[in-house]
Amino acid sequence: MSFRLQPLTYHTNQRWCECDVPNDFVPPGGYSLHTPRGLSAQTLQKGNNMNKRFIQGVAAFFMVFAVFACCHADDFLPIGNGAEGISIAKYPVTNEEYAEFVKETGHAAPSYWKNGTFPDGKERHPVLWVSYDDACAYCDWLGSKDTEHIYRIPTEAEWETAAGETPSNAEFNFNGVVASHYMREDPKRQVTFVHPKSAFLDQSMPLDEVLSVTPDGRVRGWVNHSDYTGFIYTDLFKELSDTGGYTTPVDAYPTTRSACGALDMWGNCWEWTCTQIVATNGAERGQTVNAIKGGSWYANHNSCLTSFHGEGRRPGGHFNTVGFRVVRANPDSPNARPDLSAQAPQENPEPQYDRPRRGPRPNGENGGMNPPPRRPRPQDGNYRPGPRPNGENGGMNPPPRRPRPQDGNYRPGPRPNGENGGMNPPPRRPRPQNENFKR
Repeated sequence: MSFRLQPLTYHTNQRWCECDVPNDFVPPGGYSLHTPRGLSAQTLQKGNNMNKRFIQGVAAFFMVFAVFACCHADDFLPIGNGAEGISIAKYPVTNEEYAEFVKETGHAAPSYWKNGTFPDGKERHPVLWVSYDDACAYCDWLGSKDTEHIYRIPTEAEWETAAGETPSNAEFNFNGVVASHYMREDPKRQVTFVHPKSAFLDQSMPLDEVLSVTPDGRVRGWVNHSDYTGFIYTDLFKELSDTGGYTTPVDAYPTTRSACGALDMWGNCWEWTCTQIVATNGAERGQTVNAIKGGSWYANHNSCLTSFHGEGRRPGGHFNTVGFRVVRANPDSPNARPDLSAQAPQENPEPQYDRPRRGPRPNGENGGMNPPPRRPRPQDGNYRPGPRPNGENGGMNPPPRRPRPQDGNYRPGPRPNGENGGMNPPPRRPRPQNENFKR
């Protein structure tokens, strides 16, 4: 629920006063408190002060109520599409909200908070450096305060249903936004490479020699794992990461709404899901992890789309790009508590294709991905030197080698009719030890 502030006016015979309250609570024409005639100036002044304090108190009450309604009335939105009784939070959990949980439970604060306090100005930014286990503990805390509902992390399918297809004109926070900000702010700023394995360790150069951004938002020079010379290996990125990353307020893009009306579902921070997958991207490739969705301030544009799959993180890990969003379910909903064991993948899943066979496959079998046949070798049972008639063995047999003395049929000198393929070497000159040697 949104609201606008409208002046609340009251007056006495001596002066007018104003204070601000939400216009949702102001009757047409406003409030007007008139003071009767015939009262002393002292009484008027006293009444004026009392009226003012009363009206300000009423205004403060309405203000608090309006803010509460704004923050809580529409916090959860129905996912829809058959997910009966399941609602998803309108925003990711913020630093401010997570701080209440930390204060009440004594749970460990994220590592980028200083002395248990989040960075200044990031109250409404998504909380990061929280593991999946931390997120589940937060949900349990919410459930202890509201016993009429179940709070948990969404499944990957629930998240995708709530998000819907990413609009082609969607605006959100990703690494193109981050790079553009710094390039616009000070492109000649000196950055120093700080990674121990960097080929440019302790060397400095202007930012615009490290980073560049194309008109369509693609970033060049963001990361280079081969020699550790990308932007993420500089002191500027380290400073950025240590303060919680280049996140934006969860309502910074109010016009980019998901299918269910939620905000900030693309970009800004990855969001945990309770679905386990075998990762196909990043350092976790091949590992059983929890799927994460939505991309982040660090990710490229395509990674933020709903259609992007295969990204995941270890449930006990803490990451500078991963936060979470909460689902609220009615206890009588059939999906109130999803069966996580049913969706857990095998530890060592079999490949989704048959074991490859050498040689081309008819009709493009195996996608034409089998390697070309190797050349026959002498140890093969069907190996025969020399060319094969009609392309036998694919014409891959090597040419016959020249006869050698140790071969049983070896005879020096040329062979009539091309015997042995005409490959015998010419006869050598007689030597003294030969019987037919003559000086």
